[in-house]
Amino acid sequence: MPTISISADSRAAVKARILELNRLAQEADAQMRSALTAHNPDAANQWRQRRDGYNLEVKKLTDWLNNPTSTPPNLGSGNASAPVGLTAEEEKRLAKLPFDIKFAEQQLARGDTRYQAILQNLRAELAELQRKQAGSTGGSNNPVDPVVSMTPEEIKKRLTELPYKIQYAEKMLAEYRRFNNAQKITEWAQELQNLEMEQARLNRWVTSNTGSTSGGGSSSSAGNTGSNSSAGGNAGNIGNTGSSGSAGSTGGNTGNSVSSGDFVTTTANTFNTNGSQDFAHNAILTELLANQYSTANMRNDPNARAYDAVRQNSGQPLHWIRNQQQAETLFNSLPAAGNLERRRFPRLNLTGMRSGQNFFVRDFMQIYSKGDLSIANTVVIDDTVFSAFAQDFDKLVSRINEYQKQHGRTFRVFPFLQIAHRDAFQLIPEPMNGVDRFGGAQMRNVSISGNVVFSDGALQGIFATDGAFRNLHIRSNSLQIGGEHTISISGMLSGSIMGNSDINNNPLASNKIALYPLRLGGGTNIYVLGFRNKPALNPADVSYYQYEDILGVPAARDFRRQITPETAARGGIFYSNVDMLELQSLLQRRKPQTTPQWREAIAELARAGFAQQVTS
Repeated sequence: MPTISISADSRAAVKARILELNRLAQEADAQMRSALTAHNPDAANQWRQRRDGYNLEVKKLTDWLNNPTSTPPNLGSGNASAPVGLTAEEEKRLAKLPFDIKFAEQQLARGDTRYQAILQNLRAELAELQRKQAGSTGGSNNPVDPVVSMTPEEIKKRLTELPYKIQYAEKMLAEYRRFNNAQKITEWAQELQNLEMEQARLNRWVTSNTGSTSGGGSSSSAGNTGSNSSAGGNAGNIGNTGSSGSAGSTGGNTGNSVSSGDFVTTTANTFNTNGSQDFAHNAILTELLANQYSTANMRNDPNARAYDAVRQNSGQPLHWIRNQQQAETLFNSLPAAGNLERRRFPRLNLTGMRSGQNFFVRDFMQIYSKGDLSIANTVVIDDTVFSAFAQDFDKLVSRINEYQKQHGRTFRVFPFLQIAHRDAFQLIPEPMNGVDRFGGAQMRNVSISGNVVFSDGALQGIFATDGAFRNLHIRSNSLQIGGEHTISISGMLSGSIMGNSDINNNPLASNKIALYPLRLGGGTNIYVLGFRNKPALNPADVSYYQYEDILGVPAARDFRRQITPETAARGGIFYSNVDMLELQSLLQRRKPQTTPQWREAIAELARAGFAQQVTS
C-alpha cells in the first residue's frame, strides 16, 4: 500500500479542532448537569445530544490522526488550510448578527443614515461567517443555510411558532396600512420579511437533514417532521412528529368541531345581551377545558398544569406567591435561561436567570401577600398566543362571530390575542385587620427586579389595580408586551420605578409607566386622590396613607392625585382628604358588597367629615 503524505499543517489543524471540540463537549456536559439539577430533563437531553455529537467528532478526528488514510473530517476536500468550522465565539456572533442587522435596518428606515455603513459592515460580517461555516461542511457550492446552535427540538418548536408570528405580522402590517403609518409599515414589512426568510431557512435545513418536505406548504402543517405529513394538512397536525400526521398531545383533533352548535348558539345569545368579552372568553375557556382539553385528554401534555389551574378557577394564575420562601422555591425549580432565550433577547444579559413556562392561560404569577418578598431574575415569555390552544380558542370565536353576523348582530368576540386580564406579575395585598384589597389593604416591602417579560398578545406586564403599596420597588426589568399596561400600579404610596428597559435594552419609554389613585370597591371605581391621617399616627403605622413621590416616575405619568379621562370614563367617583382609619372601621361594620352599598359607605364617611368628594 502506498504511503500517504500528510502535511504538518493538516495535523496541526486537526489537533486544534480536537481541543476546541473537547472544550465544547465539557461545556455541554456542564450545562447538562445543571439542567438535571434543575429537574429539566428536556434541556438535559438536548445538552447530552450536543455533548455526544462533539465527542463523536473528536473520535473521528482522533481516528484520522492515528490512521490518516483520507482527507480529515470536517476540514474540507481541498488542501490542509481548508476552514475548520466556527469557534464557539463565532457561533455566538453568527446567532446574534441577524438581530443586529434587523435593528440597523429599523434605524435606517427611521431616517438615521449613520446606520447605512453599519448595516453594510454587518452584512459583510454575516456573509463571511456563513462562508466559513459552509466551508466546514465540505465546501459545497450550494450549501444549505446554517441553523446556528439550534437542536432539532428547538427547530421543530420554532417552525411551529413561525406561522402564527407571520400571521400576526401580516395583521399588524394590514392594520398600519389602514392608517397609512409609514414608519410602522416599514417596521412590520421588514419583520414579516425576516420571519418568512427564517421559516424558509429552517425548512431548508429540515429538508436537507431529514428528507422531509413538511413545513413549507402552509401554516397549518408547520413543525411536522414525519415523512408522510402533507404540506396541506389540517391544524391538528401542528407540532406532530409522527409519520401519519395524526394529532399530537399538544393540540388534540383540532381539525374537527370541538363543540356542538348548542354551545355556539347559547354563548352568542347571552353575549349579544351585553357584549361582555369576559363572559364570552370564560365560556370558551370552560368549553375547551371540559372537552377537547379535558383532564383525561391532557394528562400527559406539558401544559397540563396550566390547563388545570384555569379549570379550577377561570381567573387562576399559573403561580401563586404568598411569601419569600415560595418565591425562592419557584425560582429554584425553574430551568436556567439557555440558548433559546439568549437568541430571543440578544441584547440582554441573562446570566443567572431562570426561565418560566411559556404557556399560561391567565396570569403567569399573582403575588398575593402582605409583602416582604422579592421576585427577581425570571424570564416570562408568553407564547400562549401562538399555541394550538389559542388557535382552537379562535376557532370557537370565529363560529360565534359568524353566528352573530348571520343574525345581523353587531357585537363580536375578540380573539385570544386580545383576551383581557392576563398579567405577567399581578400584585394583590393580602387582607389585614379585617380589610381586604378593595378596602385599601397594604402590601409592603416588595421588589420586582431584573425580570424579562415578553408577549405579542394583550399581556400586562407588572400590574396592580386594587389595594395600596408601600415601599414597592420595580427596577431593572426588561419588558415588551402587546397589552396596554406595561407597568401600571394603582394605589402606590412610596417606592421607586427606575432602570427598566425594553427587550433591546433601551430605556423603557415613560409612556409605558402609569400610576393611578387608590381604588376602593373594585369595579365600583371609587378613587382616592388624597388622604388625611390622624395626628397621632406615625408614618410607619399600617394605617398611615400618603402619596409620596415615586423615584424614577416623571410627573406627567403620575395620575394619583387627579381625575383622568380614563378613570372618569369608568364612571368613577373621586374623593380627597380620606381618613383611611375611619374608612376601614366603617367597612368592617358595613361590609359593603354591591356598588350602591360601597357608594353609600363612602358618602356616609364624607357626611361624617372624614372624606371630601371631588367633582372636577
